Amino acid sequence: MEAEIAHMELDKERLTQQLSEGALSNEELMKIGDDLSQLVQTLDEKSNRWLLRAEF
Repeated sequence: MEAEIAHMELDKERLTQQLSEGALSNEELMKIGDDLSQLVQTLDEKSNRWLLRAEF
């Protein structure tokens, strides 16, 4: 699970960088924003599960 979380963190950084560049159309910005939102939600869920497992 740690490797998956690390990979998702890299994807999050990549998407954030794409949003920061400002060279995208409105449609592309919306798509990347949606992708980032879903990724952050999934990443939070997986991180919480990992933390709960680590406590035991």
